Amino acid sequence: MKKLAIIVAGLIVLLIAAVFVAPSVIDFKPLIASRVKAATGRDLKIDGALRLSLLPTLSVSAAGVHLSNAAGAKAAEMVTIGAVDLQAELWPLIGGRFVVDSLTVTNPAVNLEVAKDGTPNWPLHPRAKRQPALPKRKPRAPHRRI
Repeated sequence: MKKLAIIVAGLIVLLIAAVFVAPSVIDFKPLIASRVKAATGRDLKIDGALRLSLLPTLSVSAAGVHLSNAAGAKAAEMVTIGAVDLQAELWPLIGGRFVVDSLTVTNPAVNLEVAKDGTPNWPLHPRAKRQPALPKRKPRAPHRRI
């Protein structure tokens, strides 16, 4: 029984250490950029530091954030942000909800443009590849007992 308690305590210590150490060791910039690309179809670049903290609340801070513009737009970037700080509640994430406590944006610059053909640059659409439709299955005959 004593060995089991020591093993459980060791696992808890490792889990707590991982919560504090992982955000400072893992580079989350590529993950965030790929998620933004999938959601918007635009490239996201973070020039400065990216800090992530899980406790006591989920907080993300980034400096030098750039969101690319639509193809053919005059400005290379649609959005440039000096710094962004986001704090969200941690527990609702377990249930699949994202609840923001605070969002602070410093030195934002947004370039809104309309192309000659009347197309605005602000709709953000993913450039999703169409998935081929699944083939339809023939309905199976009901199983009969003989």
